[in-house]
Amino acid sequence: MQFTDIAFLFGFLPISCLLYWFIIQPRYRNLFLFLASILFYSWGSLLSLCILFGVLLWNFAACRQLSVFNQAKALTIDEDELNEINRKRKLVLITAIAGNLIILFVYRYLPGLLGSLSWLIGDVALPRSFLMPLGLSFYLFSCMSAVFDIYKNKEECVSFMEFALFAGFFGWVNMGPIAHYSQLKGQMENHPATRAKVKDGAMLFLQGICFKVLLADNLGLLFNGLLANTTWLGNLLCNISYFLMIYFDFAGYSRMARGLAAFFGFVIPKNFDHPYLATSVQDFWRRWHISLTSWFREYVYIPLGGNRVDQKRWILNVLIVWFLTGVWHGFGLTFLVWGLLQGGLILLERLVLKDKMKSWNPSILHLWVIFWELIGWTLFSSTDFMQAFFRVIRMSGLTVSGFADGASLFYLKNGLVLMMICVIVVSRLDSRIARTIRVRLFEVHNKREWWIVFRNAAYILAFAICLTFIISQSAQTFLYAAF
Repeated sequence: MQFTDIAFLFGFLPISCLLYWFIIQPRYRNLFLFLASILFYSWGSLLSLCILFGVLLWNFAACRQLSVFNQAKALTIDEDELNEINRKRKLVLITAIAGNLIILFVYRYLPGLLGSLSWLIGDVALPRSFLMPLGLSFYLFSCMSAVFDIYKNKEECVSFMEFALFAGFFGWVNMGPIAHYSQLKGQMENHPATRAKVKDGAMLFLQGICFKVLLADNLGLLFNGLLANTTWLGNLLCNISYFLMIYFDFAGYSRMARGLAAFFGFVIPKNFDHPYLATSVQDFWRRWHISLTSWFREYVYIPLGGNRVDQKRWILNVLIVWFLTGVWHGFGLTFLVWGLLQGGLILLERLVLKDKMKSWNPSILHLWVIFWELIGWTLFSSTDFMQAFFRVIRMSGLTVSGFADGASLFYLKNGLVLMMICVIVVSRLDSRIARTIRVRLFEVHNKREWWIVFRNAAYILAFAICLTFIISQSAQTFLYAAF
């Protein structure tokens, strides 16, 4: 079940909200959300639900055992006993993380690895039980966040129901944002859905569904229609359409997830912070998929030593993190090159261009980021490295079949307005336009309440247009469902 399914929008979501708001006791609310999340996740596959439960039980057992050792450590003063407790804590940590990584490898990477070795071992037909469960990479990382935080004695273990809700809540189990235990643990026991939270959640959810259905899905039509085009214009439009599509698709989902969480009283941090306004590649990754980049920073980069080591080791730490970031998205060569490209650009900015970039005009800095991320997303969206190579060099005019053809001009004519709207939104001009309308047409005449009516009517109209796309079955699967 997707957030854009009719069954979810007019069945599962409103019924879940009404029942949740009707329940008063926090523990019964958690029980209800736990059961609702089971129903939501089992909608697609009971086997996936079994894997989810197995992962939850495995990591909860590790967290409980670590909590027991932490309590024993706090009460022990004998050095030998402390060393033994620390040895057992480290063993539990290694065992728990190894189990998670084995599960991730079997379902996420083994099928692709066997496919790439088919020339050597022949075609291996894996059973359907080896299909990757939806959201596996996301909820595994959430669970490992809990294991790491409890191992570090930053937090205590909660009950199994609260732990299952932390990692498996239907608002973020499929595609994140990746739940960080230290950020959400305090909300697990009691998370009242106040009127302010529900109001803000509704706005976020409506913004997200508009991002996805009205912008990302229509950009997807441009991308798919031009992917095989070898003209300069067609290739450029194809790459730009994906550059915009991946943002509106994933940022749209993330806003919907934050909105859903707010309906049930949770407050989760934003996952995107206008990344295409970044002034460096490093700044871009502080704004893009924040829950993933902060996960790698906290649980990989800092434990490796971060920037508190000598320069050679620091360079290695950066490359390790970005290699793993590429692997998280997939084991193909394009993902690995994409990840190392991001790491290499960050090193270039920090070691070579640091002083020079301080003197650059902000517009030049924005263009720097857009140029490299356009190349990066072209690598990311290609099925193999050769396709990526030719899509990149065609932007320079090499190996093109011509400047333009009928197909590229057709898509330019029909997609130009869409792309202009997308540029307005990513550059935050839409906020400035809305503020100007509010001030000059409403507040100057002391009609603020009419602004609220106007804004709400615009959201309702946009939602109605989204429904026409969804009902016509033109809405597409979220891109990050593949990860």
